[in-house]
Amino acid sequence: PIILKVSSASATAAMYVAFRDEQLSPIQLYEFVNREVIPRLMALPEVDQITPSGASETAMRIRLKPQAMATHGVAAEDIALALNDNNFLSASGYLKTNMIQIFSKSTSTTLSTPDEFKRIIVASSTGGSPIYLEDVAEVEYGAYNEEQLAKFNGEQGIVLPIFNTPNSNVMTVMDRVKDELESIKPSLPKSMESFIVYD
Repeated sequence: PIILKVSSASATAAMYVAFRDEQLSPIQLYEFVNREVIPRLMALPEVDQITPSGASETAMRIRLKPQAMATHGVAAEDIALALNDNNFLSASGYLKTNMIQIFSKSTSTTLSTPDEFKRIIVASSTGGSPIYLEDVAEVEYGAYNEEQLAKFNGEQGIVLPIFNTPNSNVMTVMDRVKDELESIKPSLPKSMESFIVYD
């Protein structure tokens, strides 16, 4: 997400901070940085905006299987309707070439795991038997946006462009961020690295 205090007047970040961890998945890395690092940096005076890139929030990904759908007589509209009936797709999902993605933090539902999604009934057979989502699609938990990618020495990571507020002293803001990063380091997993890409 883009986290804002006020609108920044600068189109260029004051500095770029990167994190990587060879033991965490990109999703786990994103969730840790988003939960443990970004709030502390945003709390600093005159830090205006942080826009994470290189990783993504999580989503439930539903990859449609056209051949299985044809066998069962199920259309993409049937699947979308079934998901909508379960409080999905109203505002949190989108359809893209045989794939539906549901933004996991926007849904108001009791379903949360791939196995629970797989048991959603999308249609009925001619004999009246239920056709489940798993019969016509693959369901997995993954990154909401797989097209975001940042690598450092061949390892995927996450970059935090940090913007300062209008009329603030860039050097002062950078010094505060650097001091806070040093205070954050002891709480990072031992396998996690943080470093300044640009300042």
